[in-house]
Amino acid sequence: LAWSRAIDWAVGLTFDGYSDWRLPNITELQSILVRDAGQTAPYVNNTWFPNTVSGTYWTSTSTSTYAVNVSFSTSVVSSVTKTSLVTGYMRAVRVGE
Repeated sequence: LAWSRAIDWAVGLTFDGYSDWRLPNITELQSILVRDAGQTAPYVNNTWFPNTVSGTYWTSTSTSTYAVNVSFSTSVVSSVTKTSLVTGYMRAVRVGE
């Protein structure tokens, strides 16, 4: 999905009885990247995050023009214009308790 649709998807998500989901910010999503020399894509702990697609995931971090994403296929953080047709995957996190 494009960035704005990804934001809407997370906010509208109801899963496991909870409806307080959101996209993670850049710090949260980047914190689960694994950057070990022996790791292969996807660059994430596959035990904790099974079935992670080796691709680019949206974050909620943005400016008025750009949205930030994290690539689990290259471990690179980048940004694209919000109006771009670039698509990415989503990972939802709960607002917290």
